[in-house]
Amino acid sequence: MQVDLERLPGAISVIASCSLEAVTTALVRLTEKASAGMSRFLVEKLEAAFGAERVKRDETLSGDSGHDWTVAATVQSGAGRVVFDVATKSPISIATVAIKMDDISRLKSAPRRFVMVRSTEELGSYLGVLAHHASVIEPTANENYLVRLVDAA
Repeated sequence: MQVDLERLPGAISVIASCSLEAVTTALVRLTEKASAGMSRFLVEKLEAAFGAERVKRDETLSGDSGHDWTVAATVQSGAGRVVFDVATKSPISIATVAIKMDDISRLKSAPRRFVMVRSTEELGSYLGVLAHHASVIEPTANENYLVRLVDAA
């Protein structure tokens, strides 16, 4: 592509913007792939603990903002729905899940919220970002522990 000298700054800006968009899209897709495996693991664990009839996979909830959010699963407890989602150590994943859980937490009758991460230690200071909006659990959480969490909700 050829550009006149006076249009060169604009062309450079357009190319930079397109490059940024391509990298951002690739990172989001990579984060989604990593989250998908963890989501399946979490849902299988929840179904083993509560039975498939009490677990809803990939449920969509409207947050206080009116925006629809999809979470890995919800479990129906005696007190209502309990929300479960997953996050990876990626800053994009952390930010997205924190925003999602914050919006859901602002509902008038907000459900209890849990986020599964591979390792709380691995998250470093991002743990604090998530912990403000949801309780953070690890894959080592056994079925009895999950039952206690939901019963306490």
